[in-house]
Amino acid sequence: MATASRLPRARLSLAAALLVVAAACSGADAPSSYGTVDAIIAALKKEGVRCSGIEELDGAKLVREGASCNVDGKPVVARTFASASRRDDWLKIGASFGSSVLVGPNWVIATNADDTAESLQEAIGGTLR
Repeated sequence: MATASRLPRARLSLAAALLVVAAACSGADAPSSYGTVDAIIAALKKEGVRCSGIEELDGAKLVREGASCNVDGKPVVARTFASASRRDDWLKIGASFGSSVLVGPNWVIATNADDTAESLQEAIGGTLR
């Protein structure tokens, strides 16, 4: 009987250990927050992604700052927000952005090129929508 009572505890310990290992191996760090679009562009540049032809965008509702540029010849629009809730509100009403949107804690990057969105995600993280 002593062996039988230790078996559930051993399984529980093994399961807990596996959860810890899985959490430790679950991919990249969480994406950073960026106060400005320039900070996003600098983070991309640090990872070897060049954003050329940068143009500041006029303020849109809910947006702190926005800019457009080209990555590998494909148009990209980056925006920062004062909060995640403003970002989420913009995502609900900003349906005119590209087919791929990379979403970070307080920013979005939109593009019509899925491969560009994926390379940006590899560079700075975020979630593709």
